[in-house]
Amino acid sequence: MAYDKNTKQKIISEIEALTEKEQETVLGLVENYIHGKMDESGWDELPQAWKKRIEESMRQGDEGKLVLNEDAVAYIRKKYGLNG
Repeated sequence: MAYDKNTKQKIISEIEALTEKEQETVLGLVENYIHGKMDESGWDELPQAWKKRIEESMRQGDEGKLVLNEDAVAYIRKKYGLNG
């Protein structure tokens, strides 16, 4: 695989300029990218009510109970007499 050797040095230089905490974050992102994993670390920080609503929305999506964004916007505009 051919690449510009300067690319690797640029990456290293940028990472070295980060704080230790930022470097840990970048490492997590890189590992997720390389291994194709999703980072769900923020999930635990969400309020329980938000998690419940997200899970409900995902379940509705799985059941095919979806409303296209365009349809939702048209409905809201018509309901409230909005133009635009």
